[in-house]
Amino acid sequence: FVSFVLRPSPFMNGGCCDFISVFRIMKSSIWRHLMAAIVTIPVVCCLSVPTQIQPRQHIEKILSSDEPIELNDAVLGAHISDLLSEATEETKVFNPANVAGTWQVVHAPHLAFLSNFVLSKFRPIEYYLEADGKIASSVRYNSFVAGYGWLSTAGYYDVDPQNGNVRIVWDRCWWSTGYLDRPTPPEDGFLAPLIQSLGMIGFLEGLSFFPIGYVDETLATFYFFGLRITATKVEEPQPSIYVGADESQ
Repeated sequence: FVSFVLRPSPFMNGGCCDFISVFRIMKSSIWRHLMAAIVTIPVVCCLSVPTQIQPRQHIEKILSSDEPIELNDAVLGAHISDLLSEATEETKVFNPANVAGTWQVVHAPHLAFLSNFVLSKFRPIEYYLEADGKIASSVRYNSFVAGYGWLSTAGYYDVDPQNGNVRIVWDRCWWSTGYLDRPTPPEDGFLAPLIQSLGMIGFLEGLSFFPIGYVDETLATFYFFGLRITATKVEEPQPSIYVGADESQ
């Protein structure tokens, strides 16, 4: 061992010991490996960390699925909550020109509870909006007691410039009975004069304000007395389907 350490080194002039040469080689090798690690580790980390998916993308993926979505779907509800937590003043601006079209409610847990309570199914729940302020709403029911039919209302809406809340004034309501693909026009509704009178009695303008939680061109979340409702646009504007809107408004 002594002869190995003290014998002249081919790496050094003057015959310095191999111990010093080996140390320098090891030092150089460690340094190269350390530098390689410093360069490689960030790259590996970037490749191994998945790209974060935003709440809006999660919602879009669920809504585009062929699987039926319940009005109280917990996963969808969680992503909607995440989306609302990131909402800004800009994402709460309700622009009539952008929202015109047919919308269907996709998440409303209180309506799911109501359906179970009255042994009925309320789907689809639709809103038809025009850029000029006309609005109609229809819900199809399938009831153990009342059978099949549609409950519909129509009127107009505007936006409060101070707080951005949407105000809806219903001036027509009607009832379409039977297994129908679409609701009838108001004048063809069942017991039309009576239903219209009862509907107007039940309408309270103080209950017609709907704060906006989030809205873009195909997704909207709004509130009715603190109850959250989320809808998605399913069809672009088709004036022929806006039955019942008061032409005088």
